[in-house]
Amino acid sequence: MFDFRFDAATGILHIRTEGFWDLAMAQRFAATMLAEASAIRASHGIFAVLTDARDFPVQQTAVGTVLHELAMRGQSMMNGPNATVVRAMLNKLQSTRLLSMSNHRTFTDMDEAAAWIDSEWTSRRAA
Repeated sequence: MFDFRFDAATGILHIRTEGFWDLAMAQRFAATMLAEASAIRASHGIFAVLTDARDFPVQQTAVGTVLHELAMRGQSMMNGPNATVVRAMLNKLQSTRLLSMSNHRTFTDMDEAAAWIDSEWTSRRAA
């Protein structure tokens, strides 16, 4: 399961992922994510992404491959700060390996992730 919510006031796309996915679910997520990102980019410009993956266990290799390909394809349109929050260290290792973009960080605490996004926005505005 997944859902998206864009907060125009903060410029943050909130994503929630849950459960163990099959390949079809991962492909639906990728297609939906690219469509959402494209629409937000067209209407709001650069935006941040905050993904709540605390209920998203380590996934099978095929799903990981789809997520990695999505990250690589989406880099140009999702070039604001991008944070993923996970529950366990194994999930953090998978997230860090699959989502290896320079604007991405993985956290185990939602408040730390939100603070990092805020500090990244602040430093970009100051530059």
